[in-house]
Amino acid sequence: MSGTTGSATINGDADGATSTGFSRRDTGVTAVARRELHRLRARRLYPLLLLILPVIGWGVLRAIFGSHVARDLPVVVMDADGSALSRRVVRAIDATASVRVVSRTSAIGNVEQVLQRGEAYAVVVIPAGLEQQTARAQGTPILLYTNGQWLLPASTITRDVRMAVGTVSAQIEVGRRVARGAAPSTALVAAEPVRTQLHPLYNPALDYAAYLFLALIPTLLHVFVLVMAVHVVGVELKQSTAAQWLAAAGGRAGIAVIGKLLPYTLWYALLGSVMLEVALRSLDLPMAGNRPLLHAAMLLLVMAYQALGVLLVALTSNLRVATSASGFIAGPAFAVAGVSFPRFAMPVAGQLWSVVLPLSHYLELQTQQVIVGASVRQSAPLAATLMAFVAVPALLAVRPLRRALRDPQCWGRT
Repeated sequence: MSGTTGSATINGDADGATSTGFSRRDTGVTAVARRELHRLRARRLYPLLLLILPVIGWGVLRAIFGSHVARDLPVVVMDADGSALSRRVVRAIDATASVRVVSRTSAIGNVEQVLQRGEAYAVVVIPAGLEQQTARAQGTPILLYTNGQWLLPASTITRDVRMAVGTVSAQIEVGRRVARGAAPSTALVAAEPVRTQLHPLYNPALDYAAYLFLALIPTLLHVFVLVMAVHVVGVELKQSTAAQWLAAAGGRAGIAVIGKLLPYTLWYALLGSVMLEVALRSLDLPMAGNRPLLHAAMLLLVMAYQALGVLLVALTSNLRVATSASGFIAGPAFAVAGVSFPRFAMPVAGQLWSVVLPLSHYLELQTQQVIVGASVRQSAPLAATLMAFVAVPALLAVRPLRRALRDPQCWGRT
């Protein structure tokens, strides 16, 4: 369905006035921005998208990742041995930061049902005869069952349980060698003659706040930026006010878009930078790189998704369809951005989808600057890519947007 109201053509005349009665002196970026600020104050939806929901989302994420690492993940222990050694193993497991033994039983029940009922993320099974077989130097495995569907808890518990059991095992072996007369230092080396020394770089504490919280801030924000850009541009077509909007810009579509989006560009860039800075400072996270470059990249990210929003409206001339398309683009963006799942392990289609999203490149640049401490020169190609994401959609939108703003057949669609 299409509307037929409003003026179809906005043209400047020789003496500097437009056909809608606007003087050249009353048109331009500033005039459009003033008009947009007036519209902003009149709409109850806008404060939600501009401030309330982004801040609530940030606060929820801040609360989730405030502890930095996953702690006290519930684990059930089935101890069929009931010996001093098995109790020592349980104490060592319970002493790790990530694990909390919530239940201990001697009955070997159905492990799968324990995990299915959600009583614990993992079950540790200590078999009968552990102490006796260990005393005879016969290896007896302690079984660990984890719910692989919960990948993060499963990997964390596996790491810490393996470390706890390995420590107890090494202590037993060292004690045995010392009892046979070996020096403690020699016994320690002999107990584990070949060992691995792990040196995690850039996030040595394996801090989930540095790993996920910082990445989720721009991920959260880009959804609001895209939806807001689509709405403020598309609503002019839906409500058949495109002629007035274009008139305020002196009939120039580019000026109309710049003036309309400018208040939102500045606001979202400022909001994103403040969210990052507060996160860094309140959680004592490192900032190893260049702050001005990081904040400039945030500005480019905002502009890139605004340009994409304008392109969606220009191509569809329909607010509802453009909003649906923005949800399709922004919704799964984090899943293919290469943070939670390696981009190089994705199929070709997934890699291509990741590459064409500005968020992927911004997150890579943010990681380089915040965590890795890369130089400005090393991050320059990513900044240039973000600039391209601003320019290319804007150029592609020029012709269809100009037509949509001037053609009444494109107005009033629902």
